Amino acid sequence: MATTFEIVLIGEDRDFLAAAGQEALDEVERLEEQLSVYIPTSEVSWINARAALEPVRVEPRLFDLLQLAARLCAETQGAFDITAGPLVKAWGFYRQQGVVPSAETIAQTLEQVGMRHIILDAEECTVRFDRAGVEINLGSIGKGYAVDRAVAVLKNLGVEAALIHGGHSTIYAYGAPPAAEGWVIGIRHPLSILPLVKGEKEAKTLPLVKGEKEAEALPLAKGKKEAEALLFANGEKEAEALPFAKGEKKAEALLFAKGEKEAEALPFSNGEMRTETLPLNKGESEGVKHYIATITLRDQALSTSGSYEQFFEIDGKRYSHILDPRTGYPAQGMWSATVITSSATESDALSTAFFVLGEEGARAYCAKRPEVSAVLVPETSVGEDVEVVWVRAT
Repeated sequence: MATTFEIVLIGEDRDFLAAAGQEALDEVERLEEQLSVYIPTSEVSWINARAALEPVRVEPRLFDLLQLAARLCAETQGAFDITAGPLVKAWGFYRQQGVVPSAETIAQTLEQVGMRHIILDAEECTVRFDRAGVEINLGSIGKGYAVDRAVAVLKNLGVEAALIHGGHSTIYAYGAPPAAEGWVIGIRHPLSILPLVKGEKEAKTLPLVKGEKEAEALPLAKGKKEAEALLFANGEKEAEALPFAKGEKKAEALLFAKGEKEAEALPFSNGEMRTETLPLNKGESEGVKHYIATITLRDQALSTSGSYEQFFEIDGKRYSHILDPRTGYPAQGMWSATVITSSATESDALSTAFFVLGEEGARAYCAKRPEVSAVLVPETSVGEDVEVVWVRAT
């Protein structure tokens, strides 16, 4: 998954929270060893190496994930497809070396893409490819799956409330902080520009949200080179998250980052814990405001896919890493697509699908599944005056 996972845990027993947070992140580590195509010994890499030759028996929960991916592929008319790996390689995104393939190369590559090439045998719990060159890449669903599995660990251990994110793009809000209806999440402005100078130990002052007077710098998590976190706001004049009743002393709030051995307590001020938290991108300077909307979540997931995170430019043309597996070309027409639903696994996959499908396709999907909603930013938007499209079942 090659991304950062962090957890904020709420409770009264610091030692218990520390152990629970570490166990949840250990689960994420185990899943990366199983799911990553960048690890030659992973189970997915083994499937890719053998499934064109013979049926490959897989771990039952991974098989369930593959079945879910097949269902979501069918429901989105192929806009979400875990077999798009050959296209990712053709466009150079696999090794982060962008290239524009020829039309002939794309046509040839598309012959290896499509869930129709994946044969899932539920009785035997096996996977088979119907031709050579087909491969599975769970990059567009794996983060969400890992988040859901980590949340399951926390629930089983008896954690009261937690917020977990994978790579800042997929979040699950479990329970709620004390005296709050839920966790208030800011959806990043797709054109936001935030400052960070390479090698600094602290993030510079963040750009202000309209109506705010100041924004405090965000200290880096232990061992990190760049500030990595999420923006939460509760409508007040300063960005705040995880509200605690004034004078509350018992509740602890611990922040875990993947790979760290100890949790760090987040700061309190006047009985409230504050955090100013959006990803800061190396080399960027101040610009548009942080976020386009805030949403209160409780026992829900949110995922965002955007063309602003990974792309390359050749001859003045911009190519996004989000590819349409049906055409073989980068999806166009959206700056970002955010999906809210009960499962981080599904929100992760559907945010990619909605980015590819666009507004019309997203509306058609949500009409059939009213528990799914979306926030879209079409690419027709210019500058700070982006158009925000809310998609809900009516």
